[in-house]
Amino acid sequence: METLDQNLLSSSTRSQLLSLLAVQFRDHYVYPQTGQVLAAALEEWATQETTDKTATASWCKALTARLRQLIPDKHLNVFPQTVEETRGQAPHRGIQKFEFLNGDIAYLELTGFFELEEAAPMMDAVMTLARPSKALIIDLRRNGGGSGDSVLHLCSHLLPANTHLQTFHQRGSNFQRQTWTLPYLQHRDTEKPVVVLTSGRTGSAAEEFCYNLQALKRATLIGEPTAGAAHTVSIISLNEQVGAFIPSGHPISPYTQTHWEGIGVQPDIHVKSEDALQVALDHLSKP
Repeated sequence: METLDQNLLSSSTRSQLLSLLAVQFRDHYVYPQTGQVLAAALEEWATQETTDKTATASWCKALTARLRQLIPDKHLNVFPQTVEETRGQAPHRGIQKFEFLNGDIAYLELTGFFELEEAAPMMDAVMTLARPSKALIIDLRRNGGGSGDSVLHLCSHLLPANTHLQTFHQRGSNFQRQTWTLPYLQHRDTEKPVVVLTSGRTGSAAEEFCYNLQALKRATLIGEPTAGAAHTVSIISLNEQVGAFIPSGHPISPYTQTHWEGIGVQPDIHVKSEDALQVALDHLSKP
């Protein structure tokens, strides 16, 4: 009798997982025709699994890479469900650094958009500290994304109340979810010059933040084009060992009528990411 090992997948289990994934992509991927392409590939791969057992983590990583070769969707992901939660090890809740540069320019490095309940008090505190500054630099060069609610919260500090940000569309649903800046913040900074630093690592929710401010002409983006990951995902569990992110929706900006999937958010000033901070300081120092 075969012994269950959470770190190994038998060939029959892998074939079953591929078949289950095929159904998910066919029925739920954001673009139906693309979902059919992915499903057909997965059904074919399900017949080609070897008899050897394979480590769960390495199989998931390899499968994700194969799928992204077909469809370069950076939210598409197959993952082992044995990864330990590490978010609690970041007490700063994504706020890596805050300081004043050149005397009166506030600098905030934000490396992730944590869940709103955890992130909002930290964001509020930092934005209060930034109030006396003549300008604000928000560094998202190492920010891979996170919570859309936290993106909305930070945007609300920099934009007027009740500003429409995005409309989210979901495959298979006529319901369109809209996001608007909050009406009830005690203080907003809607006039101060804002620069956002970007790189190819700036992804997902961080890209939404960039896109929102750029579309509304509220910030100058300096650095490199962002990752190009705009899709929203459905998180599914295929079995006790393997889960997947199925891209199933996308945003549409009311100002551009499109989004940044596959192309990234383009900076207003293109420079190497490592030079972006100095360029931002020079830009803000101009009379």
